[in-house]
Amino acid sequence: MLKELQESLEIAIKRIDENTNLFYQNKKDVAYKELDETLRIIENSIDVILKYDGNIGIREDIESKIVKILYDAMKALEVRDELLLSDILQYELKEILTKIKDSIS
Repeated sequence: MLKELQESLEIAIKRIDENTNLFYQNKKDVAYKELDETLRIIENSIDVILKYDGNIGIREDIESKIVKILYDAMKALEVRDELLLSDILQYELKEILTKIKDSIS
């Protein structure tokens, strides 16, 4: 049951690393092509987090942080600020996903 969540988080964390590295290397064309799949994977992970929320006890403040992070990422994407988007995904969203993954390990 929680194995699904852990696997989903591991995939999302790996995908964030891969996609942000492309942006950091200034490979914008490839990074934007990969971004759609990365966002789909992140969305799937968040869906799985919410599915198991009652079992893993995600605190409300973490849920609100995820919402704020995703909002900030969307704003960075709207203005095509790849560096800000990468920093948000790498240093904010990945950190929260890692904390959740570590808490269920």
